[in-house]
Amino acid sequence: MTTTTLARRPDEPAPDLTDYLVVHRAMTTDLRRLTEVADRIARGEPLDARRAAAVRDYLAGIDAEIRSHHQIEDEHVWPFLVVVRGHADATDLTGLTGDHDELDPLLDAAGHAARKLADAPADRAPAQRLAALLADFSALLDRHIADEERVVFPMIRRYVRVADYRRLQRRFRGNLSLRALVFAAPWVVAHATPQEQAALLAEAGAGLRLWLRVVGGRFAARRRLVFG
Repeated sequence: MTTTTLARRPDEPAPDLTDYLVVHRAMTTDLRRLTEVADRIARGEPLDARRAAAVRDYLAGIDAEIRSHHQIEDEHVWPFLVVVRGHADATDLTGLTGDHDELDPLLDAAGHAARKLADAPADRAPAQRLAALLADFSALLDRHIADEERVVFPMIRRYVRVADYRRLQRRFRGNLSLRALVFAAPWVVAHATPQEQAALLAEAGAGLRLWLRVVGGRFAARRRLVFG
């Protein structure tokens, strides 16, 4: 993106933020659900090594998506919004970047607790630690995403042209490794309504349909193992 980028004209179509909304929903929904799972395990719900590993890996998949998502926002989306609005004032976005910095250490600690749980499923202490960390993380993430959708989404709809939004979409997708995409693609689609799924598949094309056929079954099995 360059400083010569023009803002969207009022007569131009606004970007469709379906993908952004569904990613946010996937993050908040599954962090709350993982908090509940960890809490049940900490209270004595049976846990074998296979499920403990699935919890660890599922959280790792969300971790990779969240970190990538926040990196692209900080390095590309927020600076682009400053430029396209035609001024250098970013005070309405600095709090969101500050949230990213606050979320990362919680995510680090939660990942560590999940790995400890996978190493020793019979030990409930890591589950207790994981439940507490995920509860804190989930509460902060819920607030952060609500603020982001309140502040940033209207800016995108008002100022960003469809072509420029598509370039930002490609940055989000291109920032994920192949391993991360094995999780992220079916994970996002699983949190979409049928109408949203149709929009996502239409926008992404045949490649996404093929990818889902390849990785979707494995993802669904892991999801059932984690959540029951």
